Amino acid sequence: TETQTAPQVFMKKKAVDQTHIMLGCRAFSAFDDRRFALEVLSDILGGGMSSRLFQKVREELGAAYTVRAGTDLFTDHGFLAVNAGIDQTKIIVVIKAILDEMEKLKDEPVPEAELRRAKNHLVGRIILGLEASDELASFYGAQEVAGEELMSPQELVKQLEAVTKEDIQKVAQDIFTNDRLNLAVIGPVDGEAELRTALHFA
Repeated sequence: TETQTAPQVFMKKKAVDQTHIMLGCRAFSAFDDRRFALEVLSDILGGGMSSRLFQKVREELGAAYTVRAGTDLFTDHGFLAVNAGIDQTKIIVVIKAILDEMEKLKDEPVPEAELRRAKNHLVGRIILGLEASDELASFYGAQEVAGEELMSPQELVKQLEAVTKEDIQKVAQDIFTNDRLNLAVIGPVDGEAELRTALHFA
């Protein structure tokens, strides 16, 4: 039962060199047809060195050592989250930058060139990741255990290729909302009130 109505923050104070954050939104299950658009969205947001967050947070702002986005979808729930290792003094800057990039995906269609680049990245990763026989067995075995209708790697690629910029924008609008937004922080942090103030979509 989902009961969240506002952004939530979890903080754990720890004496480490970097502050580690995970900022994300609850999404949907692994059986939802929107999962393919979510994967492409995640890659555009933080899937590699050409992703929006890598370019914005690391290259432009110089505010993070690492930053990436990923999805975890299960049988009855799932989420998309961004994790980053950052300088403690720049935590608010990074949170606002991540939220800004999420907002852009809600408000603006993804350019065709960027969409193509993300699909190529995902498809290449799938092909390389399933070259070994044990990885291929895991690919099919996970679907069988979850009770899914079996999908071949070729069918998965076809589904990803079919994702449109409109699909991505709609998924962003569905999940990037304040009643799905959560933040976890581990590091030498203080000022939970300041984090809560910064943690919201416009």
